[in-house]
Amino acid sequence: MDSDDGHQGTAAGAGRTETDAATSAAPEEVKMSRLTKPLAWMRDRLPVRFGYDAVDDTSKRRRTPRVTVMSEDQQLTESKRRSLIATTRDVRRNYAIAAWMIRKHLDYVSTFSFQARTEDEAFNRRLEELMEWRARRQNFDVALRHGRRRFIRLAEACRTIDGDFFVLKLSSGKVQGIEGDRIRTPTLGGLPEGVDADKLTHGVQLAPGGAARAYCLCDRAKYGSGFQFKRMVPARHLVQHGYLIGWTRFVGFRPWRQRSTHSRTRTRISTMPWRRPR
Repeated sequence: MDSDDGHQGTAAGAGRTETDAATSAAPEEVKMSRLTKPLAWMRDRLPVRFGYDAVDDTSKRRRTPRVTVMSEDQQLTESKRRSLIATTRDVRRNYAIAAWMIRKHLDYVSTFSFQARTEDEAFNRRLEELMEWRARRQNFDVALRHGRRRFIRLAEACRTIDGDFFVLKLSSGKVQGIEGDRIRTPTLGGLPEGVDADKLTHGVQLAPGGAARAYCLCDRAKYGSGFQFKRMVPARHLVQHGYLIGWTRFVGFRPWRQRSTHSRTRTRISTMPWRRPR
């Protein structure tokens, strides 16, 4: 009995010693965990985005880094570009915050008046009168719908939403607006002889030096089922108004596309009818 009690006492003492050692080491471990936990938390939540994630229909945005380097026009294919334009147009139609942001942008960059500033005051008045006459919708827009001021505002709106906008210069002196998605390689065929679809970059026919030689203008098919070829427009007759990124990019890239998917999600959350707890 004495021997057993002695062994039990020794075991109990050993147990207290291990507990005391663990307790003494605990503050250091807690201290290190407090230092490393924020770093791990930030590392797990840092957004890692490659390519154009807004066109991927998935809720998982984290992925391994890509090792393939290609031009921006190859990165954003025509089908993905079409999906991206449809997504951003949906944001503008259905979310008040995004629509308000676009309107404020247009107020700052697309509203102005022509003012002549030569030394001849009579010439200035006559020139301003002439510009005002030319800016009327019946003298400016071939569709007879928009004057110069409204036309410029709509052109900037299309560039902001779609990435680019085109202005066709007509022999009559008037202009015609063309939305950016209509410049592309047709999906329903119809290209004329001598025009190879494989050599078109987003509907742009390039010269050997990289200059735009002609643009492929398409019509939208019924119910948005595709694009039908209309005609090739020489580059000298077309003015591109777009956000271009990358040296080898020939179609526009909307500057707020990266946030379109998150804007939809956050707007849905912020507009939900939350009830005050009782």
